[in-house]
Amino acid sequence: MTRKDYKAFAAEFRPLVIRSASEPSTEHHTMLLVVGRTADIFARDNPRFDRARFYTACGYEGYK
Repeated sequence: MTRKDYKAFAAEFRPLVIRSASEPSTEHHTMLLVVGRTADIFARDNPRFDRARFYTACGYEGYK
């Protein structure tokens, strides 16, 4: 996959993450799991994948 693909995924996840964060619930936790599992796949595919940048792009500001 390419950076363009990672950006496309993040763009799709971002509104869902932001919406779910407005009312913390199981939906927000589920989105965190989905983003995390997706990041795991991307990291296996590309050792230079920047997980923190991906989380931030998905709407998880300040993720380390």
